[in-house]
Amino acid sequence: MLSIKQLSFAYDKKNVLEEISFVIDSGDFCAIIGPNGRASPRY
Repeated sequence: MLSIKQLSFAYDKKNVLEEISFVIDSGDFCAIIGPNGRASPRY
């Protein structure tokens, strides 16, 4: 299990993630999807 609490991230002084929290259970998959529907290689 992976538990993330209040994660924030900025790229080039622009907030990308702001205080997100989530849990990923064993066997689950997670992806960060951009506005065009594709995963970003930056993250």
